[in-house]
Amino acid sequence: MTKLFLLIAAVAAQTGTPTSVKVPLKIDGTTLAKSDYVATGNVSARADAIVLDGGHIELSAARQKSFDSQLTKPTSLILTLADLSTSNTGAMTLGQLHLMRTDNIWFLVNQSDGQWRQTEIGQVTDAAPLKLAFVFDGKKADLYRDGKPVGSTPYEPKGAQKLVLGSTADDKGPWKGEIREFEILTKGLKPEEVALRANPKPVQPSSETPTSAQAETKSTTVEAELVGVTAVPAPDTIKPYVDALIVDEYKVVSVTSGHIRNADAGKSIRVAHWGIVAGKKTAVADYAKGDKRTLILEKFADHPAVEHQYTINDLPDDFAMPYLLDVTTKRAGK
Repeated sequence: MTKLFLLIAAVAAQTGTPTSVKVPLKIDGTTLAKSDYVATGNVSARADAIVLDGGHIELSAARQKSFDSQLTKPTSLILTLADLSTSNTGAMTLGQLHLMRTDNIWFLVNQSDGQWRQTEIGQVTDAAPLKLAFVFDGKKADLYRDGKPVGSTPYEPKGAQKLVLGSTADDKGPWKGEIREFEILTKGLKPEEVALRANPKPVQPSSETPTSAQAETKSTTVEAELVGVTAVPAPDTIKPYVDALIVDEYKVVSVTSGHIRNADAGKSIRVAHWGIVAGKKTAVADYAKGDKRTLILEKFADHPAVEHQYTINDLPDDFAMPYLLDVTTKRAGK
């Protein structure tokens, strides 16, 4: 069945006004586009941190749905925060998990199977940020502080597992502080990997520049094979809209020019084409699985005008796969 969705930022369940601010949230090393989250209330950003003063951040509805699916698989969440609050409150919520401070002690509070469980993380330390890692395996959550294990708690992600950074309406008071690192990894980190993330070793100089360290360019030109197709519907079926993006999946065969992170040779990517323009189908309607195509791709973040464009996607949810915009296909319909 064709899934139609309009990428509109979700309305926050808590009170407050959505804030237009770009924040450094990452998935597998890639910074999220502004359409992937909603910042509400007093939220600001620096180059090295998100600053919350009673505000909060949530994933957009579409991104949250795919995150719910991802949490049934091995997943890790890296969070570094600096606490500036003067009262007991909560700094993060994930479903029934709550990161809270009470009497200057950090706890992970979990309500599951009708029971409340508390995992003590340790005292609030003014001199150093709190470095946390959560590793999920679909049955439990292992918790680490500063790279060292501090406990585990049952965690079976059933249904929506809403993620909120900052305080919620259920907290005793607003949380004030800085999020200095936030990244979701679509794998379960091993204890030694968690330790290395918290205390990285100095990088030895190298005469070669790896692909992942190359400077990104605005666009990249790739040769790619089409491996997953979304059907282009009859234009009349999307009225009152007259333009629509169609999402297909490709495997990158080679890179001709430019560099965009995670669009290297061998990588799988999702690409949004202009499939309907001015009420008419484009040549995208004739694309078929197995086609080899030359694509000029750019990030959605560089095209804010299309971040909320009407989009059609028949492909299964994939939380981590990068979504890029094909800038070659907005042309006259057929």
